[in-house]
Amino acid sequence: MQLFTHCNALEQMSKQDYVILSSRFREVIKQRIPVFSDLLFVGREDTLAAFSLPAGVKKTIEEFFTKSGEGKTFISSIEQTILFSLPTENDEVVVVVTEVDEYFCERVSSDWLEEFCQHVHNSFILIKKANTDLETCLPNNQCFLGNLQEAVLGSSSSLLLVEAYPRARSAHEAQLHKAKVRRALASCLNRRIPFYYLGNHIYGLLSTVIEKNDFHAIGKRILTWLRREGFRKVHVGVCYGEDHGSTDEKHEAHHTLYEQGLFALKAARKRGPFALCDYHHLSKPDEHPLRRPSTALLARFKRRWRNVDSFSVVELQPAENKDIPKIIEVLPEEYMVATEKKSIYLFFPDTPAEQAQHIIGSWLTKEKLDNILTGVAYYPHLSFSRSGTIFNCRKAINHAAFYGPNGSAIFDEVSLNVSGDIYYAEGDLNLAVQEYRTGIACDPQNVNLLNSLGVAYADMAKHRDAQCCFAKVLEIEKDNFMALYNAGLEADVTGNSAAALDFFIRANNTLQTDQEIAADLTYHCGRSLCLEGRYQETIDLLLPWFQDDPESKTKELALPYLGRSFNGLQKYAKAAEWLQRALQYNEFDGESMGLLGLCYLILGEGNTIALSLCQKSVDLEPDDKMLRIYLARVQIACKLHEKARVNLSKCLRSKQTKTEAQVLSALNYLEQGMEGRAQLWLAKIPAGYHVPINIAERMEELMA
Repeated sequence: MQLFTHCNALEQMSKQDYVILSSRFREVIKQRIPVFSDLLFVGREDTLAAFSLPAGVKKTIEEFFTKSGEGKTFISSIEQTILFSLPTENDEVVVVVTEVDEYFCERVSSDWLEEFCQHVHNSFILIKKANTDLETCLPNNQCFLGNLQEAVLGSSSSLLLVEAYPRARSAHEAQLHKAKVRRALASCLNRRIPFYYLGNHIYGLLSTVIEKNDFHAIGKRILTWLRREGFRKVHVGVCYGEDHGSTDEKHEAHHTLYEQGLFALKAARKRGPFALCDYHHLSKPDEHPLRRPSTALLARFKRRWRNVDSFSVVELQPAENKDIPKIIEVLPEEYMVATEKKSIYLFFPDTPAEQAQHIIGSWLTKEKLDNILTGVAYYPHLSFSRSGTIFNCRKAINHAAFYGPNGSAIFDEVSLNVSGDIYYAEGDLNLAVQEYRTGIACDPQNVNLLNSLGVAYADMAKHRDAQCCFAKVLEIEKDNFMALYNAGLEADVTGNSAAALDFFIRANNTLQTDQEIAADLTYHCGRSLCLEGRYQETIDLLLPWFQDDPESKTKELALPYLGRSFNGLQKYAKAAEWLQRALQYNEFDGESMGLLGLCYLILGEGNTIALSLCQKSVDLEPDDKMLRIYLARVQIACKLHEKARVNLSKCLRSKQTKTEAQVLSALNYLEQGMEGRAQLWLAKIPAGYHVPINIAERMEELMA
């Protein structure tokens, strides 16, 4: 089976290896230096001020990095600190062993230090091999569980599990999928946050320093990034560890945390193709912002609304639980129903919602009570039941939270939009769609709800329903930016590049100042122009944008389309240059690889190299018929006529490549001197089709 990782990666250390395996490396140092305080790994880009080291040690490290590149070995023992350098993939790292025994440090010889440095390097390589997955070259499950246990023992930690399951027809495709996910995750995390491969297409992230909200945001970013990269199913589970009191609890805490992450991941699988689940919400449903009212609470309300045809329900939610008794004291007793968790419920018979909101607001102002959210719901309202009105109060509370500490809201379609967004953020697309559709029933002209519903349908791969939602928004507001942008994405996903380009251009015309969205639109416009064959316009748009900040990860997406555009303009040397850069960014880009092989063929850079690139591109994307066309052209040039014939027979079945396959079939027979068969294939070519100039010249040469 073909390997999609470089085996020599196991023979080299990266800066992340030193971070991930630091505790194991510490044991190696301990075998030779029993007494020391800390083990640090300092890279060239690290800020020395962040390390608590003596001034002389910092100066020595600075001097080393200033002079490094001269090929000299760096080993030093100063101020009870042993320093030595070890190689990484592209640079060097300084290993710092601090507070070594003074007697030992003064008498250690240079020969011993050199032998010690070599021993450490060899031991580190062996440790890395034992803790690395051979297929992905990522830290493996054993390494992950060891680091998880250490993280939980030290402090509270956060765990994120990502599952990107493949649609594979063979073990080869499954392995290729792993390699693509690895590259996509590394790009998404900017190669700064280490991640592990845990087996069964599950990847793990572990942190003790990233805040919970930030860690949750990383999960959302991964979900969005992998979806944009074309992966069909991505699930994310997030959980957070807590400080444990007893030693026994700490010892088992890492198993518990891992099981919680797997439980959240399992729940995400049931919610759709793209979902993120937080274990905290699953394990503590009573703390969910959209928890349903309890049976006891409903029973109390039932006694109140008996023989009442209309009523309003008010929920008050103070910022602090200790304020609840104070609020109960000042509110009229006849309206009080119950308190539950952090909320107080009141019942106003035969009172419109606006009036109930005004009454509550007057009471709170009179008593000078602050930091209290107010949610109001009215019955009858549309088809909501009486008990549903209590739940609507909870949705109104979440709506009120958007207005600040003293926010107040009456349940309406905006409340449903807010509750739908909460479900959507958790990946529960079915409940999100239900909320959005109910909101549209309240207000069919609400463009925000229609947009949100369209996005949810798109995530569920219901593209026709999504397009209908965006079309309705544009009927109401023809220049609605979000609808134009989302409609463009949908047209792009469904293969309609002409419609996508139109939507993106219209969206760009309505955009105000957001630079991040403007950059995204530039990329999408350039991509659509390239797919439409408008190559010069693609270059005029994407090239200045890319040159403005070539280090941006987002702008690297433009590389393959610049390469394709230069190829379309028959500037093959330029095309090869950009395609090479595209493959440095994404080594699994089959289209760029195949086109680069074709450029090498045309430029005369070597038929063998061209054949190798085109063959590998077909291995990466076996269903892409255009790549088979590239391969057939190279096979014909390499006199592999039978292989070219078999390859072209597969392209004749596709409307996209049928005509090109007929032209190349004719060329293939001409190269073999079989002019009669070549004429038969030429006769099948539709009238008006322009044969590429380099192929036409070769055919004329052969027929002459």
